[in-house]
Amino acid sequence: VKETYVTTLTHDLRTPLLAQEMVLGNLLLTEKAGTLTKEQRKLLNGASQSVKDLLEIVNTTLLFYQLES
Repeated sequence: VKETYVTTLTHDLRTPLLAQEMVLGNLLLTEKAGTLTKEQRKLLNGASQSVKDLLEIVNTTLLFYQLES
């Protein structure tokens, strides 16, 4: 039950995080949606790094439980 819960939870967390990563990296930071000011770029880079950090935590958690089982 615990393994199923963790697998489902990590999948449910990973999906929206990957979507955010794509929007930040492929649309906003590449300026396809418009030119960014230095402050906007700084904020978006911070948001992008936070999403990457969260994805790493989710992936590590999933890997840990897969190896444990």
